[in-house]
Amino acid sequence: MATQNPNKKPNLICTCGSIPADGADTAVPGVAILTCAGGSNTGQITNAAGIMLAKNGVGYLACLAGVGAEAKATLSKLARAQKVAVIDGCSVACGKGMMDKAGIKTDYYLQVMDLGIRKDPGVLDPDPEAVARVVSAVTAGIQEAAVASGMKPDNGLTG
Repeated sequence: MATQNPNKKPNLICTCGSIPADGADTAVPGVAILTCAGGSNTGQITNAAGIMLAKNGVGYLACLAGVGAEAKATLSKLARAQKVAVIDGCSVACGKGMMDKAGIKTDYYLQVMDLGIRKDPGVLDPDPEAVARVVSAVTAGIQEAAVASGMKPDNGLTG
């Protein structure tokens, strides 16, 4: 049996495709959060916001690259998620496109430019104020999606 790292928080797990040698399922039920993490400030804002959302207990950070690579463990864990949230950095909408191509239903979607955040290609430092705006918007959106589907706010899905 694999030993658990006592310092590892349950909402900060890797959903990439690696499966423990003992075959144990490491999926955390709840909200899977997938971020674009692209090569501009808006992509990095999505990634920083996703990390903060996971640390705040809103959901767990899942691997968007694993979706694009069709990693079986990633797809299996996403299929068991109670909600799926995707945060894209810009209008190219790579995250949404990958999810659509994989046939994975997205319960909450946000494109950070829709919040008035301007994309600066080549700028990789995420603006902390922009990250906070995205975290606030996604938290509220996930809560609305959970309530709309009959989930109770005290079940750990909405932070």
